[in-house]
Amino acid sequence: MLVDPPLSVAELDQLVEADGGRQLLWLADHRRFAPAWLTAARLTPSGSDHVSVLVSRPAGDGEGEDPVMVLGPSALAAAEALAGPARSVSVQRDGTSATVAVDMEGGATATLRLELGAEVAVWHAQAAGPEHVVAVELVPEPLVERNGEPVPVPRRHQTRDDRLEHLGYIDQVLAVAAGAGAEVREDLRRLRILSA
Repeated sequence: MLVDPPLSVAELDQLVEADGGRQLLWLADHRRFAPAWLTAARLTPSGSDHVSVLVSRPAGDGEGEDPVMVLGPSALAAAEALAGPARSVSVQRDGTSATVAVDMEGGATATLRLELGAEVAVWHAQAAGPEHVVAVELVPEPLVERNGEPVPVPRRHQTRDDRLEHLGYIDQVLAVAAGAGAEVREDLRRLRILSA
């Protein structure tokens, strides 16, 4: 079963219960498969002190919804990939946007900026430590930098529409077809952290 977010904690609980431990569930979050994102995660050493993530969607997309529940799980997944598991969060909401301060188990901190109704879509993350700054951007254009120097992003698939490759859609579909699962449980854990 492929599930397209956003979903509430109650909806995810129902799906996990219906799955009965078979791990057939998959949450549609193609960004986890984006070549730029995978490159940045590989380049980020475990000694990151701070991670910042900015995710925004244009006006009309998600209007009237909670930015933390709509954009938060993907942003938190990005922070965790760069700095380890989240321990606790503090949320400040401001209408259609929110700032989430995250304490990570390893001592790092993260700041997630979530915006619904922005002028343009943006998906950007940065991890910093004493000897490194790794930045990744998926939207509007894919880009990876380490200490200010561009890093080449390998192409895995040739497509007519480069966005399918850049945003990770192709590898997500291949992973689903290969029987990967249990992503819903991870996002349920993240939603519980964000809504605590």
